[in-house]
Amino acid sequence: MPYPQPFASTPPAPFRDVSWGTVIGGVPFNNVPLSLQLKFPAQQGTSPGCEDSLRFCVRYTYTDVNCRTCDTVVCYQVKRTPPWWYNTSTGNSGPAVHVGHITMLSKTAGTLVVEVPKLRPDMASEDGIRLTHISLSARGGTRLTQFDGVKTSDFVGAKSLALGNGQTASIPLVYDNFGDMQKFNNFIQYEYVLLNDPNVTLYGEDELVAIVPGGRSKGDVFAKDDSSVKPTNVRTYALYFGVKNVDQKPVRTVTLSVKDGNRILATGPFEDSVSVTYDVMNGIVDGKPHLFAQESRWASDAPECVVPHGSIVRPFYLTVSGSVGKSTTVNFVTMDEQGVILTSDSVVLSDPLSIVRKTDPSGSGPTGYLYPPYPNPTATSTTLQFRLDASEHTTLSLFDLLGNEVVHIIGGDYMSSGEHVVQIATDQLPSGVYTIRLQTVSGTQSQKLQIIH
Repeated sequence: MPYPQPFASTPPAPFRDVSWGTVIGGVPFNNVPLSLQLKFPAQQGTSPGCEDSLRFCVRYTYTDVNCRTCDTVVCYQVKRTPPWWYNTSTGNSGPAVHVGHITMLSKTAGTLVVEVPKLRPDMASEDGIRLTHISLSARGGTRLTQFDGVKTSDFVGAKSLALGNGQTASIPLVYDNFGDMQKFNNFIQYEYVLLNDPNVTLYGEDELVAIVPGGRSKGDVFAKDDSSVKPTNVRTYALYFGVKNVDQKPVRTVTLSVKDGNRILATGPFEDSVSVTYDVMNGIVDGKPHLFAQESRWASDAPECVVPHGSIVRPFYLTVSGSVGKSTTVNFVTMDEQGVILTSDSVVLSDPLSIVRKTDPSGSGPTGYLYPPYPNPTATSTTLQFRLDASEHTTLSLFDLLGNEVVHIIGGDYMSSGEHVVQIATDQLPSGVYTIRLQTVSGTQSQKLQIIH
């Protein structure tokens, strides 16, 4: 049956109407259950103990065989509480159900892995959950035809489960990959109950990406960054650290700082490896995700220690940027285990191991940058983003392979500096490869866009 779509941020009316029957007399509902599928915004509280309540009303209006009309409103209220689990490998908490992933064995066969993670050590078994039901459907040029060995109904697979904390389930999948897709999305919905309140059913949903064998050749990208601010006059120095303070105490912490317009870019032992693995963690300063090297051969799992008096620590590398002078002054402060300052001094560094200077100090290159479009390829629409380093007249257009301008997006408007985002429709354009061109007074930037119908 059709079901109402979720409201926008401001509902257009108190109720969203859903009607059955297009002729006088309607559709008979004698002994036929009525099922409505409703979708609500995700729960906002993400901390342990947070909960919210959904209160919604449904107006039922129907006419019986004697043409008598009944109009009534039934209201419902559902409490949503996010249960929490514990990851033994990271020590972090997270949501109750990890829907796992889909591993494709071929273009049409795969496996869905569903996991209910372990509880935190401080939680009792009655604080756990039980996963009771799961459903899956495919999108984007594919259809799910078998789910756990059973033919799907309307290409939606469903299965009742009794999966507790620390348990996993593997469900075989068969698709009709009529679009010959190398990658496609799957929509998963699940139901679970709290063991300490089994009469309340909670719901969740997620998107899972399935990638067929050989379809991983493209996706995540490592590439030269032309959009970020470029550091200038980058120098790397090789240093050592000796503990020779007059108090003859060991050193627990060292603080470095630079001046004269310099900035510290990187410090620490050189990894000296042909392969480095990084973890993604939020930075302390900006709170944004960054890459941090893991399993460094220079670090151990032992507790933090001190550098004994009379010892020397090497190697230590310092990379700075900024000043164009022939030397770099580095201030340093050392402290003992109680945080008492032992030494406050400076050192003047010269003769770096390497130095990289800006090749175009005049800054006469293009002052605009056009980011790759997203999504790309696309069928219906795509989002274009570009940055202007200075306010100037700007033109943004879309060209076909013959060089014909097919969409005139921005026509020489005077635009302010900063980031700009534009969305364009592509559903009326033929399939093919197009060029997006950003033109400013100081230069031209371009990106490719592929349209597939």
